[in-house]
Amino acid sequence: MKPRPFIQKLIGIIAGVLSSIFFLALEILPRLFSEREESLQLRIGIGVAVLLWFGMLSLMYIFVRRVGAMSRDRVIQVWVTVVSFTALRLVIEVPFLALFLMVILGFFVALLFGWADNEGQVMHVQKIIRRLVAGLWVFNAYALVTVLFALSSFFQQQVPFFLLSLLGAVVLGGVSWMIWLLYFPEKEQQDRLLSAGVLSLAMFQLFWIMKYLPLGYLVLGIMITWVWYVLQLFFRFNFSSQGILWKDQRVFLLMNVVLYMFMLVFLVRWI
Repeated sequence: MKPRPFIQKLIGIIAGVLSSIFFLALEILPRLFSEREESLQLRIGIGVAVLLWFGMLSLMYIFVRRVGAMSRDRVIQVWVTVVSFTALRLVIEVPFLALFLMVILGFFVALLFGWADNEGQVMHVQKIIRRLVAGLWVFNAYALVTVLFALSSFFQQQVPFFLLSLLGAVVLGGVSWMIWLLYFPEKEQQDRLLSAGVLSLAMFQLFWIMKYLPLGYLVLGIMITWVWYVLQLFFRFNFSSQGILWKDQRVFLLMNVVLYMFMLVFLVRWI
């Protein structure tokens, strides 16, 4: 028996608010200990906050999962979102972005727990939620790719870039799989697996190309995520009964190429 829509949405709101609170705690704790040399207490405090956060999400997942109100895919997305947002916060230095991440993290956790798998939604609301969920997957991909480039920048000698590229390719292939699953759940698994493998191979090569560009890791994350998003979009179009209508996509492709080159030449800061 599934919970009433009101109860499910209430659970989502609670999960979102608590996620934002714990994310804020991770932001405040280092500042509380910044003027002291109590690094052990700081690590303990952060560890306790993270454990409480994951424990809280786990308890809520157990409840909604046992009553059949949350699919396995949404559970995976919750954990990936928490990890990617937290990891991205560790490599950015702008306080405003930290506040932005805290707000949208709470929003998306609430969405995933309370609304994403609610079958009582009307059709146009379901489409909006599906697009939001797909957009969250794209942001997760950007966050994880950016963190990998940051690791390459911080630990050039310690971490082989080959492993980071391989991990990044797997991440982008896996995220593509989850997005395609949103739109074509009935598609043959073998077709999705082959497409994800081809796309992952292409991204693995692109990681090596991007490595030699003198750009910061935040920009490199945008550049590679942009290319990946367009490619996975065409793979998704290919899954449809009509296939890819190239005549209808010419303007879309041209605009992306122009905007990509404009950003690369005029907007980003070359190191």
